[in-house]
Amino acid sequence: MKLSIIIPVFNERDTILQVIEKVENTYSQEKEIIIIDDYSTDGSRELLVEYCGKHKHMCLSLNAENYGKGRCIRNGLSYATGDFVIIQDADLELDPLEYTGLIKVSLTEKNVDAVFGSRIFPKDGKHLGMQRIMANKLLTYSINLLYGARLSDIMTCYKLIKREVFLSLSLKSDRFDIEAEITCKLLKKGVKIFEVPITYMPRGWDEGKKIRAKDFFKVLKAILRYRFSD
Repeated sequence: MKLSIIIPVFNERDTILQVIEKVENTYSQEKEIIIIDDYSTDGSRELLVEYCGKHKHMCLSLNAENYGKGRCIRNGLSYATGDFVIIQDADLELDPLEYTGLIKVSLTEKNVDAVFGSRIFPKDGKHLGMQRIMANKLLTYSINLLYGARLSDIMTCYKLIKREVFLSLSLKSDRFDIEAEITCKLLKKGVKIFEVPITYMPRGWDEGKKIRAKDFFKVLKAILRYRFSD
């Protein structure tokens, strides 16, 4: 099974090369790494150009302006040639070693089109706060209620999806609402979504966390919109 790994990057100079190294050392089968820089201004862009110039097997695309995570994923999909595609954030909140559990499900279960990594939140609540936990639970509950699903974490970055299924979703979102759009459209197509628990090490705002309170309302709006339209 060939795996396409899409890495959206925006101002992650301190972690991006560590993430790439971890991805390189994970999954020994055939894979391709697709990096989309979303007009970084902290030196990430220059670092990636230099690094990928020395590692010709990597695909690097540079956005002309800051479009958002959703546009990066859509851009990355246009380069993907693998059997399955997975998204990898560039911030080390999720460890690529966790791919193993998702891939195992895709290989051992029958007719698997999508596997999500359901994040296990740290018991000490570090860098999370009740607002972030409740926001994630509310968004997940909304999808379960409106789409008749039984998911536990719809905002997870780790979504392993068969490439042709991913492409069939005709994604439109540019920012974090892409997470809801992917999930909603999979469910509307009748795709069974498997879930696997994964470890999560959240960052604080001072460490570069990008998602904000306003994104909650955009995601909720997307959940409602895709329930009643395409």
